[in-house]
Amino acid sequence: MSLRIIEWETLIKGSVSPPGLTPDFMPNAAMTIGVFDGLHLGHRELINRIVRRGPNPTVVTFRENPKKVVSPDRYEGDIFSLEQKMTAFEQMGVERVVLIDFSEKFSKLTGREFIDLLDKRGRMVFLAIGSNFRCGYQQDTNADLIREMNEKKGIPTELVQQVIFGKSPVSSSRIRAAIVSGDLKLAAALMGCDHAAGAGLEFPV
Repeated sequence: MSLRIIEWETLIKGSVSPPGLTPDFMPNAAMTIGVFDGLHLGHRELINRIVRRGPNPTVVTFRENPKKVVSPDRYEGDIFSLEQKMTAFEQMGVERVVLIDFSEKFSKLTGREFIDLLDKRGRMVFLAIGSNFRCGYQQDTNADLIREMNEKKGIPTELVQQVIFGKSPVSSSRIRAAIVSGDLKLAAALMGCDHAAGAGLEFPV
């Protein structure tokens, strides 16, 4: 099955007949949420959870990193392009991607409103997120609150602990630092690639 991309605005309008989509374009879905820049080992663990659990593993992510939109002068650059992310998602077994254009309007959503929309419009039936995940206006909603909200509605929610590589957590910031220092072997390892595969990636410099 090829990866299906659903725009956030299409999702929240609840339309059943957007161009090119059938009335069942958003069936019940196991979801994860994040920026997923570089698709590192921690990201891969989240995606593996929804692919194993199902149904219809769905990633909710952004067309542009919100940090790039909010503070372009301080943004350090993408690790993966959008096309690279989509390719990686599909290779890992993701079936749908809900793609958000981060905007001032979107930024005003509270975390509760965001998660509620994924429930009601996205038909979320399972969620896997990082244990340090936060979302919503001024990051008002943390992972523990999301799990509490979801489980009151009968939606199982797994909080996944940070993956440790060496003695430190895996993160996009750590990958960027490795790339800048020229340690592409470490960057590839943090993304779950062997050195040979990692050497083929077009890392930004």
